[in-house]
Amino acid sequence: MNGVQSYGVGQSGTLWDPDKMVPLATITVSQPQFAVSDDSGDTPEYGFFVTFTVTVTDVAPDSSADTISPSDSDFYVSANGADYGFGQVDPGRTAAAEQDSYLGVNVNGAGLTPGQSTTGTVTIDVPSQHGALVYAPDGPPLGEWVF
Repeated sequence: MNGVQSYGVGQSGTLWDPDKMVPLATITVSQPQFAVSDDSGDTPEYGFFVTFTVTVTDVAPDSSADTISPSDSDFYVSANGADYGFGQVDPGRTAAAEQDSYLGVNVNGAGLTPGQSTTGTVTIDVPSQHGALVYAPDGPPLGEWVF
């Protein structure tokens, strides 16, 4: 993932608008929580449900009029050479589990304007307790948080 900003979980990462070259958002990703079943008793197909709490804050300058609409579908986990989740998938990689993943629907900041933020969870079925949570809203990844 060339040119992708890499952070550790627990860190806030600043993402840039690739067209206007201004800061767009900060995203903070919590330490992952792993489970072998969910509240409904479902078990993961690949081994673990990993859940992250994600906070997205629009930090774009008011003059840019940039908004950001984060969704849990903007995220996926890259682990063991494959991508898991319903987020955008890097074209050169395998989309293992793309349609079978368990993915929470709790991050929804419909049109955050500068200064606004939202917090929610992203849950994905993964085979490993190590990897990276990747943010790729409309194409190539913009940031990843290694765990």
